[in-house]
Amino acid sequence: MTIARRPENPEPDLDLQSRAVAGGMTADDGLPERTVFVARQPILDRHLEVFGYELLFRSGRQNFHCFHDGDQATRLTVSNALNVMGLNDLVSGKKAFVNITRNLLLQEFHAVLPLKQGVVELLETVEPDEEVIAACRAMKEEGYLLALDDFVFSPRYQPLLDIADIVKVDFLATDRRERRALIENSRRPGLVFLAEKVEGHQEFEEGLALGYALFQGYFFSKPKIVESRDFVGAKHKYMLFLQEVHSPELDFDRLEKVVKSDASLSVKLLRYLNSAGMGVRERITSIKQALILLGEKPLRKWASLVALTCIGEDKPSELIRLSLARAHFCESLCSDLKMTGRELDLFLLGLLSALDAMLDCSPEDLVEQLPLATDVKTTLLGGSGTLGKVYMLVQACEHADWKTACLLGRLLEIEVARINETYSHSLRWADEVMRI
Repeated sequence: MTIARRPENPEPDLDLQSRAVAGGMTADDGLPERTVFVARQPILDRHLEVFGYELLFRSGRQNFHCFHDGDQATRLTVSNALNVMGLNDLVSGKKAFVNITRNLLLQEFHAVLPLKQGVVELLETVEPDEEVIAACRAMKEEGYLLALDDFVFSPRYQPLLDIADIVKVDFLATDRRERRALIENSRRPGLVFLAEKVEGHQEFEEGLALGYALFQGYFFSKPKIVESRDFVGAKHKYMLFLQEVHSPELDFDRLEKVVKSDASLSVKLLRYLNSAGMGVRERITSIKQALILLGEKPLRKWASLVALTCIGEDKPSELIRLSLARAHFCESLCSDLKMTGRELDLFLLGLLSALDAMLDCSPEDLVEQLPLATDVKTTLLGGSGTLGKVYMLVQACEHADWKTACLLGRLLEIEVARINETYSHSLRWADEVMRI
């Protein structure tokens, strides 16, 4: 068998740091910056042509990661690829393989990826229960490609095998007999087998002989870290954007005002629209038009991705969820507290009550940086008053301290049933926002 010559460098060189960003805005415009990283490893076909790249989370130039929150790692990787580097540039127009956890699968996270480029790679740790199988089928019906990572056959995986497009087989963890059996027992029209962790020429030649169509591993290329400069926006602007985009009815005039007030948001929006496969063909003449062109569901998902990754980078997902639930709970009680018109103040009170941990700063530093109402600042710094009681109420609900919740409810003249209903709804709302 004649083996194609292994290319010395299967990846095209990218100079993402020096490339001007969407809209003609560059680092020279005076925006604060930070460096972001994504690792990409090429996936080659039988002729050693690049089929796509697997995108991997990295927090620095070290070619490994130790970030244990899989949901947040995927969010950060996808956000950096879409909104900072530009997905089409990052993968040179090829397929983008993205690892996905069970949570993100059920939250329809894949919808933020361009349909023509995104390959959803279901991690081997995801159990194929009824919810997972149904979510995969729905995703396939939308037109996305499904890959099964580190696949080891078991009868319970048959429903996923029946709908998968690509099956990745770990050549380090399997022997020749297992590699052959997987193909012989699972072969069907349209199903492609990918040999991953191919470490040498012998494994590559064996994969070719067995019928594997795609290859990935150190024999071809180690993951290559790509870095780029991201414009850092004001975090309170991202908070306002998050609130606006999850209002029951979108107000595009207010949304445009928030986006235009923060240059980093404008840049990210234009970069996202420029991503391949977004379907935007007409010339964009305003931020409002760009927001409308995205459509309501994609807009909510993209906005959540941008805001949550900015606010809670390198922080556990649960901390973000806690802040969102508190924000919605406090905001929802405005009419009960006879504070109609102060929804934003109450929203920020709840959101900021946990953000000092998320932003790694003291409450004093936090309130100094944000344009908050005096009573909101006082409450965040430990003060009492009506907002102090509201803050104590949401904490009582979190700890299932219903005795304290009932007492505070009487002081605030809010019925216990209303408190329970509002808190339950806030948890559901936070989960919805996290389903980006």
